[in-house]
Amino acid sequence: MKKISTSYVCQSCGSISIKWQGKCPGCNSWNTLLEEINIPDSKNVSNSVLPEILEKKNKINLLTSISSKEDERIVCKDKELNRVLGGGIVKGSLILLGGDPGVGKSTLMLQLATSLIDNKVLYISGEESINQIKLRANRISSISDNCYILNETNLDQIFKSSNKLKPNLIIIDSIQTLYSSSLESSIGSVSQVRTCASLLMHFAKRTNIPIFLIGHITKEGSLAGPKVLEHIVDTVLQFEGDRHLTYRLLRTTKNRFGSTSELGIYEMNSFGLKEINNPSEILLSEHSNNLSGIAIGSFIEGNRPLLIEIQSLVSRATYGNPQRSTTGFDSKRLNMLLAVLEKRINYKMGNQDIFLNIAGGMKVDDPALDLAVCISIISSFIEIKIPINICFAAEIGLSGEIRPINRIEHRISEAEKLGFDSIYISKTSGLTASVYVKGTEGETIRLSNGSALTHTLSGQWDRIQVYDSGSISILISINTYSGATARDIEIFGAQVEALSYATSYIPTSRSAATRLGETATNAGDVNVFNSEEGVLYAEIAFLNDTGNYKAISINDGTTNNRVAIENRPVSNQIKVFVIVGGVSVMSSTQTLTNVKEYNKIAVKWKQDDFAWWVNGVEIYTDSSGNSFAGGILNRVDFSAVSTFFSFEGKTKNVQVFNKALTDRELEILTIQ
Repeated sequence: MKKISTSYVCQSCGSISIKWQGKCPGCNSWNTLLEEINIPDSKNVSNSVLPEILEKKNKINLLTSISSKEDERIVCKDKELNRVLGGGIVKGSLILLGGDPGVGKSTLMLQLATSLIDNKVLYISGEESINQIKLRANRISSISDNCYILNETNLDQIFKSSNKLKPNLIIIDSIQTLYSSSLESSIGSVSQVRTCASLLMHFAKRTNIPIFLIGHITKEGSLAGPKVLEHIVDTVLQFEGDRHLTYRLLRTTKNRFGSTSELGIYEMNSFGLKEINNPSEILLSEHSNNLSGIAIGSFIEGNRPLLIEIQSLVSRATYGNPQRSTTGFDSKRLNMLLAVLEKRINYKMGNQDIFLNIAGGMKVDDPALDLAVCISIISSFIEIKIPINICFAAEIGLSGEIRPINRIEHRISEAEKLGFDSIYISKTSGLTASVYVKGTEGETIRLSNGSALTHTLSGQWDRIQVYDSGSISILISINTYSGATARDIEIFGAQVEALSYATSYIPTSRSAATRLGETATNAGDVNVFNSEEGVLYAEIAFLNDTGNYKAISINDGTTNNRVAIENRPVSNQIKVFVIVGGVSVMSSTQTLTNVKEYNKIAVKWKQDDFAWWVNGVEIYTDSSGNSFAGGILNRVDFSAVSTFFSFEGKTKNVQVFNKALTDRELEILTIQ
């Protein structure tokens, strides 16, 4: 009879010791070594447990002989889960989901299992009976004819059932309840968890069936079991949230098939988990009256820009030492900001109790909230109410300077979408204007913004930036093109953007472009500078509803030849005009609902055919007048020329077409 021995295994890192120690020699954790029984010369685990399908032998492959293809994914109805996983569930992947007890892990997985109505799903539970699972499914109104339930903890039986059913997805609740009959260790021990996870990984890869594992977490917040468990799986998801609050956050800490910076947000109610597609709206309170101590800040969670309410209460300390209490915000950073306020702008708060709360139960660490936190504290301290239509996004340095932050354009767009009128940022953030051009490789193009910027073309699409510190009055003009005629240049479009905004409109073909994964359906690259005929198209939102001739135009560098769109001094009025050889051939004004919102405007010029459209409606047409001489138009301006004021507004897209579009084409181009 073979001798049975014992060893001590660390529950945190999996290190093995022949004797018990208070401190693990592998990870230095205290009181994590537990005794486990070892049986020498046990049967090979893979052969005794795994079905015949896993006995397939692997062979050596040459790297160049392996065909590359996109990972095949199962797309869920749950858009938040799709986002976090990188676009769906990769077939053959092993995904670990961890979270506090009662946070909603089982509910999330059951909703997933019943939502995939076109896929056969096997839900395996080692913690709940099948009746309990059916009761939860009824409560959350989540029933499917393709969801199968198995109450089992023996891994051998799970493999046999899976081979018989052949599901498209397996969900196991939880990995700590499984055991392999080839091991004598108790259920939930490090050896059992490690072995079961390893066997499930082999099963997933060989059968191409994705498997979700629900995992428990320790009181310290880390996943229970050996650290090797996280190394074995392809993706680690963390489901977070206070059980006393309704919102839940789904984060990725490891993902072999996508980004780890994505975030999913849910609301827990009596009917299960509800996706939150626009979390900023739920993180902001509805206030009929302005209240002191409240400021709105912008932060980035994953890749998502969000707006959140910062609440502060400052009151005189009457019970000894002043308190500094924070909920959802770093207390050390709060102390730093308070020191800056006292040192740099002389706000003495040493004898004040200060309470800071991030609304909605969120925990944030984006330094872009510094300014909103300071404004909130000052507002409460001196009892000044902050208008509800403004928000803040900037970092504060130790010297008191307002520092620029990244991805400012994303934050501005989110604030605009939620109806905010103003956002306060660092004046040193700076702006750029970008234009995309394509021409013969090796030829030279020159752009100017006061001073010339020379660029050698690559033969593909080139994104050229012109920087103007602290001003939105930016001019892009294409003045010369060395070695070719001007009409050999192709331009996709141009736009004003924040300096830190990494990508603008990126042409991908002659008829489409992408911006952050979205397609601009009406976008297209065209040959510019066809002076005889063409269309100037722009999606514009002016900064003020009563401007002073703030224009965007295509021209020859003078006021004698130009096609322009201007904001007028009259409220919500714009003017569109065409001047040829100093003679106005078209001039028209129109009052819009709101010029501070985006309006789609197109101006057409052609011999005896001039017109302009806004938001799908023709405003003006004229069938008489001369067009420009060939080659005379040679620049696209984001600021006016000569005595006119510079452009002050926002553009989503600016295009110059080299032909006069039909009325139907103009209607489709400009329709909202």
